[in-house]
Amino acid sequence: MTITSRSGRHILRPITQRYIQLSPWRRPTGPIASSKCRKHLHVSPRLADGKTPTENAFWDEFNKLSEPEKGSKSKAVKGAKAPKAKAAKKKEAIGDTPSENAFWDEFNKLAGQGQVPKADAVKETFGETTTTENPFWDKFNKPLGQAKVKDIASANTPLHEGTYDAFYDQSKMMAGLWEEPKAEAMEETTANRTIPANSAPSIEDEERAAEAEAIQKALAEEDTSWTEPNSFKEKEPNEDFDEERNSLLGEGGSQSQKMCKWRLPLELHRRTTPHSGNNIKDHVDNATPATVPFEKRIPIDLLGTRVTISGFLRKFVKLSNGLAFAHLNRGSGPEYIQILSKWPNVTAKLKSIRIHSAVTVTGTMREKFKPQDSSKIIPRKEKVEPGLIFSDEIEILVEDLTCLNSFDENVHYGPDQVFRPENRHLQIRFDDTLQSALLFRSDVAACVREELKDFHEIETPILFKSTPEGAREFLVPTRKPGFAYALPQSPQQYKQVLMASGISKYMQFARCFRDEDLRADRQPEFTQIDLEMAWTNGKGVMLRVESLIRAIYAKFGKEDTPLLPLSNAPFPRITYARAMAEHGSDKPDLRIPGLIQRIDPIITNVLAKMLTNIENPIIEACKFNSLKGDATEVSKFIGNFLSSPAGEEFTKNPDGAPGIAVFNNRRALEGLQSFGFEAAENLKNLYSSLPRLPFQNEKDHLLAKNFEDGDLILMQARENLPHTGGSTALGRLRLAVYKAAVAEGLLDPDPTHKYLWVTDFPMFTLENGVDPGQGGKAGFSATHHPFTAPKTAADVDLLLTDPLKAKADHYDLVVNGVELGGGSRRIHNADMQTYIMKKVLKMSPGRIKDFTHLLNALRAGCPPHAGLAIGFDRLIAVMRGTDSVRDVIAFPKSSKGEDMLVKSPQRVHRKEWERYHLKKVDFRPLQEKMLDVEEESAAETQETVEPKEEEPVKHSGWRQKKIAKYK
Repeated sequence: MTITSRSGRHILRPITQRYIQLSPWRRPTGPIASSKCRKHLHVSPRLADGKTPTENAFWDEFNKLSEPEKGSKSKAVKGAKAPKAKAAKKKEAIGDTPSENAFWDEFNKLAGQGQVPKADAVKETFGETTTTENPFWDKFNKPLGQAKVKDIASANTPLHEGTYDAFYDQSKMMAGLWEEPKAEAMEETTANRTIPANSAPSIEDEERAAEAEAIQKALAEEDTSWTEPNSFKEKEPNEDFDEERNSLLGEGGSQSQKMCKWRLPLELHRRTTPHSGNNIKDHVDNATPATVPFEKRIPIDLLGTRVTISGFLRKFVKLSNGLAFAHLNRGSGPEYIQILSKWPNVTAKLKSIRIHSAVTVTGTMREKFKPQDSSKIIPRKEKVEPGLIFSDEIEILVEDLTCLNSFDENVHYGPDQVFRPENRHLQIRFDDTLQSALLFRSDVAACVREELKDFHEIETPILFKSTPEGAREFLVPTRKPGFAYALPQSPQQYKQVLMASGISKYMQFARCFRDEDLRADRQPEFTQIDLEMAWTNGKGVMLRVESLIRAIYAKFGKEDTPLLPLSNAPFPRITYARAMAEHGSDKPDLRIPGLIQRIDPIITNVLAKMLTNIENPIIEACKFNSLKGDATEVSKFIGNFLSSPAGEEFTKNPDGAPGIAVFNNRRALEGLQSFGFEAAENLKNLYSSLPRLPFQNEKDHLLAKNFEDGDLILMQARENLPHTGGSTALGRLRLAVYKAAVAEGLLDPDPTHKYLWVTDFPMFTLENGVDPGQGGKAGFSATHHPFTAPKTAADVDLLLTDPLKAKADHYDLVVNGVELGGGSRRIHNADMQTYIMKKVLKMSPGRIKDFTHLLNALRAGCPPHAGLAIGFDRLIAVMRGTDSVRDVIAFPKSSKGEDMLVKSPQRVHRKEWERYHLKKVDFRPLQEKMLDVEEESAAETQETVEPKEEEPVKHSGWRQKKIAKYK
């Protein structure tokens, strides 16, 4: 078999397929191991053509067996001591009949032609304890364990380029020994074809340089976006490139030899219809296991070896009839590996596969060609560890590829294509930002587990029971009539039971479910990092959580979004009352300049009545300083904002629209004329005495104390009542104006992540008619959940006299206006827990009975314990710089609570309702008397009475109903 490179070297490609192509005009004749195939083998005329003997007896013997009818008349190489084989009794001896030449017996054994040969060892061929005088034989026998071979200093020829000995390459391939044959050309074995060391750049180097230049040129012309899956970027055949390439390779060899460096084996395919059984069989377990990890960094030891790798086919570019390349992507990250085809049949097959299809590729891995001119090499910022190489610095010379599964022809993908939520799999696959967020989420989860390795990760049940913790629950009906599970709002009760069970440190990535109104930062099902620690208090938990957050940012934080405070300083802590008074929110955003100040004592009654009609109101103001614009520009900005849909909420406030003042040096009283002279001076004095805030530098502090041209002042009135809820009207306005000013460019965005703790929440809050609470009759409910302990002994006393004034030992972790997590010290005494449920919240005995399991655990000597839960979805969203948790969840719910991918929730068939002893009720406007359940059975036996008249009745719900008046 003549296999010659364009440069004229004689090499044999490692053959791994069942069938091989012997020549362009011959059909495959069977397995390589068969004697029929072996009869067709012949070496290059440069070595020996069978008619003319070489000066090397080995090649003569090889040719004699390949073409026995021609014979040979060879001369032994002087001093080489190559095997001068005697005439074999049986030229192709196999099986139990040995030849008179031990080498051929061994050759036949490797070829799979028979059992172990019984020929005696020939000293000149194998050697037993000493090496031969022929490096070729030593090198050949070494992998077989036949000889103790001397090291050859110049043994550095990689496998994929072949040695200069074609028979040796072929033998190694047949033996299945894929160690790199590193024997350099020896005069004794290659018949005077020794290549001198340290020679000028080889023809192959020039060839690879031309290929690399063509690929770089094609990539430079390519659009950065991917093409549609049913198309590919194809360069027209470049005659200039082909001529240049052929000139580098020389004029020797046939046209087929010019077009491909190595001959690639043909594949035999059956003719099948698209849905035939044979076609389906082709897709059953047709994936060859990958031998290379598809990572950003790949072991450098794999260079020069034969590898198999799988991935998605992307960015196919055809450079000429015999040269094409493509990128292979695993689909999990931006990493890719370049594959290179030099053979027309492989290129044609590569072209026939749709872009984005799943393929497996087998070939030789090598490093991409690097120009000798170092100035053309672009230095990388990233460093690579010793023994590794970046995946984009290597390429695979393809020998074979298989399409595992083709990309759907009905799906068209272009650079501006946006897939709908119904195709979430395509969103994830083609949106690098979304895919990167999911991989980032996985990495952070691993970091959390590593940082909390002294905690015990314990799973708690998902099917729980309905207990009044404070939020609406999802019920799961059972086949037992009247019984249902409830999905847990949190693992709160289970983890407290674990504390009583002797598990001192618990954690898990808990799945939680709450039937609440959805927002950008809220989902009906979510994940939280759930922690609980025994023998500690809230301070101990806060310190441990701070350590966890710092560890996450140390590994994954970005330099342009640093965590504050720096170093190991504790996070700032402010009380709930102070947060509401100064920031107008229980989730303060410390990036917003200026605090809220109460100004009703210093302004005139005239101004107060202009702002609100409330009797004895509280009037507050906040100041925005450092705005990029003069008074005119700021006035225009705030006017446009309040007249926009975003400002409608504030202008229609029933407590009064906000008041606006812009500090202007060119106007009377510097723009504060609405305050009056005395009130304007009092306002300046109020701000000049402001303390310095956490994270605030001296420059910003001075700006906050003084008034400059363009400073914006917002004023808002509210009822003179204690703070309740999560925010005030001015707090919401302050946040909305800040975001609008950043969007308009009037304020520089602050990229820092400013963490703080909010503490001392009220233990109880008045019921608002929306949240279910604990179902007690006290008129108020627990602010967070009924298991939070009072802050101090004084707060315990307030439980008896004025529960609404009692403070809870509760703490929230907040960053940039986002409530990231919340926790508390728990009630660990059963008597106190019972007292709060029964006497303070006035829960019914039946409701208290639902907590029997928890009360029993507390009575078992439960130790003091505290805990916290961090919203994992929100944490990842904050670190990724997105406002919506949907961008960091693989399969999120829509704003209506629907999963658009699987179409859930779905309508339930009547038989399914019956299985769970339920029935569907049609909700229609009623025109008859509304009866309760107890009266329904009695009313069915009575005669229907026509209504005398109808009158409108005011209804407390969302609509008016007409109810018939019966006698």
